[in-house]
Amino acid sequence: MDHVNIKSAFVGLEKYFIRGFFVCFTLVNKHSVGYRVFTILTISLVFTFLLTMAAASQVAATAVPAAPSGVSQCKPATAIKIVLCWTASTILSGSPGVESYYITNATETCTGEGANRSCSFGGFSASFNAGLNQTGGALGAGLSDLTKHRHGAGTGSGATIANFTGLEAGQVYKFIIYADTDHGLGAASTEFVATTALGSGGSYTNSSKVFGNGTNFGASTSFAANQDFASFQNFGATQTFGSGTGFAQDQTFNGTQDFSAGAIKFDSGTQFSTVQTFGTGANFTGATTFTGANTFGDSAKFGKGADFSIGGNKQTFGAGGNFSGVAKFGAGNHVFGASTLFAQDQTFNGTKDFSAGSMKFDSGTQFSTVQTFGTGANFTGATTFTGANTFGDSAKFGKGADFSIGGAIQNFGAGGNFSGVAKFGAGNHVFGASTLFAQDQTFNGTKDFSAGSMKFDSGTQFSTVQTFGTGANFTGATTFTGANTFGDSAKFGKGADFSIGGAIQNFGAGGNFSGVAKFGAGNHVFGASTLFAQDQTFNGTKDFSAGSMKFDSNAQFSTVQTFGTGANFTGQTIFTGANTFGESAKFGMGANFPAGQAFGTGANFSGKAIFGATQTFPIDALFATGQVFTAASTYTFDDFALFKSGTDFGSARTFDIGTQFDSTMTFYPSMVFGESIKFGDTQVFADSVTFGKHQMFGANTDFTAQTQTFLEGTTFGTGTTFAVDQVIPLNSVPSAGLMLSPFTCVDAACVPPASNLLKPGEFLSPGTDPIAILTSLSSSDPSVSIPGLGFIMNFTTVSGTGNTSVDPIDPAALPGSSDSVRNADSGSSSVATTGGSFDTIGTALDISAGSATVSGDIQITMPYDDTALTPGVTEADLVVLHYDTTAETWSEVDNCTIDASANNITCTGITSLSPFSIGAATSGASPGGMDCDTNAYGPGKSLAIHEITWDTLEANEVQVIASSKCGPVQLKVFTQQSIASGGLAQEQPYLADNKVVMRAPVQHTVLDVSASQSFRVLVENAWNSFDQTIYTDLHGSSGTLLLNFQKQDYSHVTLFMDDEPQLAAAPSYGMFMDPEPQLAMEAIDHTILRPNYDAEPELTPAEMEIWASTYSDAEPQLTEQEKQMSFLDWLFSLFS
Repeated sequence: MDHVNIKSAFVGLEKYFIRGFFVCFTLVNKHSVGYRVFTILTISLVFTFLLTMAAASQVAATAVPAAPSGVSQCKPATAIKIVLCWTASTILSGSPGVESYYITNATETCTGEGANRSCSFGGFSASFNAGLNQTGGALGAGLSDLTKHRHGAGTGSGATIANFTGLEAGQVYKFIIYADTDHGLGAASTEFVATTALGSGGSYTNSSKVFGNGTNFGASTSFAANQDFASFQNFGATQTFGSGTGFAQDQTFNGTQDFSAGAIKFDSGTQFSTVQTFGTGANFTGATTFTGANTFGDSAKFGKGADFSIGGNKQTFGAGGNFSGVAKFGAGNHVFGASTLFAQDQTFNGTKDFSAGSMKFDSGTQFSTVQTFGTGANFTGATTFTGANTFGDSAKFGKGADFSIGGAIQNFGAGGNFSGVAKFGAGNHVFGASTLFAQDQTFNGTKDFSAGSMKFDSGTQFSTVQTFGTGANFTGATTFTGANTFGDSAKFGKGADFSIGGAIQNFGAGGNFSGVAKFGAGNHVFGASTLFAQDQTFNGTKDFSAGSMKFDSNAQFSTVQTFGTGANFTGQTIFTGANTFGESAKFGMGANFPAGQAFGTGANFSGKAIFGATQTFPIDALFATGQVFTAASTYTFDDFALFKSGTDFGSARTFDIGTQFDSTMTFYPSMVFGESIKFGDTQVFADSVTFGKHQMFGANTDFTAQTQTFLEGTTFGTGTTFAVDQVIPLNSVPSAGLMLSPFTCVDAACVPPASNLLKPGEFLSPGTDPIAILTSLSSSDPSVSIPGLGFIMNFTTVSGTGNTSVDPIDPAALPGSSDSVRNADSGSSSVATTGGSFDTIGTALDISAGSATVSGDIQITMPYDDTALTPGVTEADLVVLHYDTTAETWSEVDNCTIDASANNITCTGITSLSPFSIGAATSGASPGGMDCDTNAYGPGKSLAIHEITWDTLEANEVQVIASSKCGPVQLKVFTQQSIASGGLAQEQPYLADNKVVMRAPVQHTVLDVSASQSFRVLVENAWNSFDQTIYTDLHGSSGTLLLNFQKQDYSHVTLFMDDEPQLAAAPSYGMFMDPEPQLAMEAIDHTILRPNYDAEPELTPAEMEIWASTYSDAEPQLTEQEKQMSFLDWLFSLFS
């Protein structure tokens, strides 16, 4: 810069010095020396002053103008033009004005790319000269170079605006401006950086591109992802920014931009002049100013001081927004996305849209007006609410949440969680189901707790009456006031206090008091199935009338109570006065009863109890093992009482109908036993007692001490011994059989002669009609056993005690019967079923559950006498028959098993009771009147076997597909110990082909296959039979035997053991077995039990003669050895 020369301050002062000197010289010469000296001194001072003033005046007249200020780009730069504006320089009074402004500039040059890029400015020089006028004015003292000092780059006027044109697009410049007057240049302005704009529509695909400070980008420029603008830029409108873009601090955006890409980062001080839409993950790190109704994508982040208040427009925020600092939201009804996080001490003025779920509000949040919050809103600390707010499900509230302002009603959704004590005020707030409240929470005024499963922590206090919904849970000491109502399944911890005011509490069903409660004197109403804690005390009368309440041990009642059905007192309990108990009450060990209790039916004293001096016990009472009844007390026992082992009655007692003694008891002389009483085994009767009808004595009962009087219907177990001269009456049932006439014992064994007895399984003579034998039945003993009849019956469920009835039927009165066909015994009758006619075997029994209440399947076992079978009838031929009294028809019972060693048949799955009998088919030639075609499947063959399938592991059954032209097909399965009868399968897909499917059970409870490792399948009709032995250890636990009846010839038999069989050679057989079995002679036991039925081998004439002689009779009697010879044994014998 050129400076003003100080010598110029004295320009023009020469004349003053010359003239002054001349005056002084003249005066000095005209006066005396002294005067002249004085005069000279005076004049010198005057001239000195004048010179000083003149110099000062000259300097003031040439002062430098102040620097221009406020330099700016007053118009947006273009690619070739920059417009600068500034504030004029200050000019001192009296100084010449600004005639022009002198402008210099420096141009930025950059080298390298990415991290290696560097930029710098060159030296300053006169700006461009293009379009700028050269200005005049004095050069000043010592300045003579017009080219150098008559400055170019001048504006040519005092105007404070300059246009620079013809520039390079995107170039950065620095400018300095000086005021120019007649006296020269003024002070320099501050350096100002300006940039020309880049062209519109540019595209930058390299994210490492570095842009200089203040780069001007034309409209519609697009940038690569992850572009980092480290310095301020001038962006035109409609720029498109890639994901991960970063902007510098204090960046401003004029016009709408495309911020739709994700994870764009804006530094603090960013300002947006108009509405924008931001993509996912936009990050505003500090104070940011927004204008208009903006839209933010998910997961946006906002730093402290974000300002959305301008204009009050609605902002729309995506899910997962994070306001890490307090924001200025203003009055706009902004929409916040799910899982938005707000900063501590955030305030909200006006209604906002918080309807999305899982928002989180930090402590100190304040709401100036009513709001509606979505599911899962989380208020982590003290929060202040205003008005009647609505909260979605699963809201969480920290300590100090304040809902008391204005007393408005709050509506809380289900699952709310108040982790700290809240201020609810007096509003009748509505709380949703499963709400959780903090420890020591207090409630003033009535609240709506009607929703279910709310949980109140310990120390909760209620100032007034409340109504609670189902499943309310009060975990610890809780204080209630007034007459509250509790829904079903409420839970109360130790110390719950209902005593304030003595008001009546109403508890729903299933309440659980896990700790001792303070009930006070109120006549509280407890619901069914309420549970009370150990050591609970009750003062005053309570309402225990509902059923199935449970009282833990050591409960104490201060006064008389009435208990409902099924009350359960689990341990020692102390009662006061004459209480009333409903049906099926249970009492634990040590229950102490004063005299005169009223027990309902089915009272169960599971532990030894203490009874008062007089007591009446109900029907179905059950007493504990070892119960002792004091001798001096008076006890009355009703029907069907059950006494367990070790009971001591103290003195003679009277027992009513159906009483049961499950073991040996201590009886006293003169005891009285009513009808149908059941005694345990090995009971000894040492004294004379009184027995009613239908007594049931267990095995090894001892009556030898003295004779007793027995009445009809009495049954005696095996091993019972009697006193000599004891009379066994008519229609009583010793273990040997039913007494058809009385008998007097001659010894302790007392075995009546056969003429006096109907032994198990024997025929009853027509015209003889014994009485029904009654036996007591209870849930604890759901079975009936009458050894003398060989009859056993088991019930699945007995829900009501009573007497069952087993009545031997007079053969002459057997319903639906006629004279027997094959059996010659006079006691046998013939009955018809849909499968054919049968002769009864033994005595039919009319069975009834009587007065007992039973349900489920029933199992019965009936005896038979194997010596009473008609010739040609085997035990395997026997079936059980059942008479339907409604349809008045007989049918064959399925699922029956013959125990040949015990001579009985057991049937399962029976669903109704009525007459039952064992039977055998009436005719082998023409059962049921059917004509036989004995040659239907070849000479002498009326039976065809197509397939045998077995499975002893899962299905536990054998299935046979067969055809018959001579009566129904019968299926039986044999082991060494037992026989199982089969029946028709439910599905019959081959009836059109005259084939039936039969099934018989094979299971260890029926056939002990494991013992013999084999079982035999017998299929027969009225003319032919076929049997096959299966060895499970050889043939497998499951398999299929296919018989290919080509002209009904058994010569091709295929045995399948698994999915991949291997062939093993066998004469006339295709046998598939795995793993590689060695053929055994007994592997396929193919026994012929009827004439004219074999596998038709090719026989020689000699062999034919032997065969004919063997089967010459119509009904050959085979020896056991012949019966057990297998088909292969016989076949191989032909070649030996």
